[in-house]
Amino acid sequence: MNLLYFTTEDLSSGLFDNQVLGHLYSFLERDPSTKITLFVINKPSRYFKHKNKIAAIKKSINIIYIPLSPPMRFYTSAIFLNKAYILFLSILFRLFVNPQSYDVIHCRHYLPSLVCKKLRLSNIHFDVRSLSLFEYVQADKIMQGSKNYEYWENQEKELVIYAQGISVVSRSMIPYLKQTSDEKIVYCPIIANPDKIYFCADFRRSLRESWGWSSATIYVYSGSFGLYGINKNYLAKLIRLIIASDPSAKFAFLLSNSNSEFTDFLIDYEFDAGNFNWSSVSPDDLYKYLSAGDIGIHALPPQLDSFSRLGTKIVEYWCCGLPTLINNNVGEASDITKKYKFGRVVDLDHHVPDVRDFFDFSKFDRSYIREKSLQIFDKNIVLKNYQRSYQNIIIRNGTDV
Repeated sequence: MNLLYFTTEDLSSGLFDNQVLGHLYSFLERDPSTKITLFVINKPSRYFKHKNKIAAIKKSINIIYIPLSPPMRFYTSAIFLNKAYILFLSILFRLFVNPQSYDVIHCRHYLPSLVCKKLRLSNIHFDVRSLSLFEYVQADKIMQGSKNYEYWENQEKELVIYAQGISVVSRSMIPYLKQTSDEKIVYCPIIANPDKIYFCADFRRSLRESWGWSSATIYVYSGSFGLYGINKNYLAKLIRLIIASDPSAKFAFLLSNSNSEFTDFLIDYEFDAGNFNWSSVSPDDLYKYLSAGDIGIHALPPQLDSFSRLGTKIVEYWCCGLPTLINNNVGEASDITKKYKFGRVVDLDHHVPDVRDFFDFSKFDRSYIREKSLQIFDKNIVLKNYQRSYQNIIIRNGTDV
């Protein structure tokens, strides 16, 4: 099989390493005869930063790297701008890719999928990472009920019907998408690499000592502040609740956001900087910092797609055995947390249940959380589902593999 993987994900992000490269390397391990080409469009300003990464990828996977991505902040501003972005990326695609060379084109998220739809390519797999329209509404980039909203809604429906294969990262997305198309959908949840994320007692001890927090209860927040910073308000609500309820609380932020943005967050919400630590952590070192923590935290505002929210950070917490404290707006993660007793869920818009041991996480077993989560998010099952979708696309198109 010849597979083209098309993404605009930043090569230097942890998501790219864990959720793109990790998948592709695993595909090669399962079937060395698979020929993979990675097609990446990134910002021009990142090219020199990415050169070493590109060279490393080329040792195993063919890569076509195009440093010509326009700034994405205008992508949702107006209908004509959305069409302009799709047209521009379509031109780049046709200049550098021969689509006839590939049995399947795996499009990571909406924009790559919309590009391939515009080009009328018949072998695309639409990899739905989140419900983008709802995210943009929450971030105030699209107004619900506007012409722009209706345009995006119709664009999504047309794409779901057009794509030859669709994967979703949460089960709750399936009934939503099935309103448009009852076929072609496979469940491929976010997975964490258990070889890279695990508990290490030595790093737990050394990091806690270096922070001066050996006897503290350390709450870990990993990743980013969300699209356009939409996580900040409810994350601050959760932190205030923790501070009011747990006098030993300290907070380790493992952020892709800059130290200055993190400092602004502390100032804006009037938090004592002495209780917080910011670190920029590489994917290879993430396990060390998660090991140092006691509880993984996440909170989101009410969103149109709250029912579908899970998040890479949550799966990584569980993979390292961290119990989680999240709010109910992280919908799918909340359901899993309650079902398997992976932590606690709180409704930040109402009173916290008056339970004496609500903030006592000592009863949670890190070994159980890790082992059970690795069963739920089994890499082999996820890869098998992707491959099943690919095979169905090939069959529909009558392609010889």
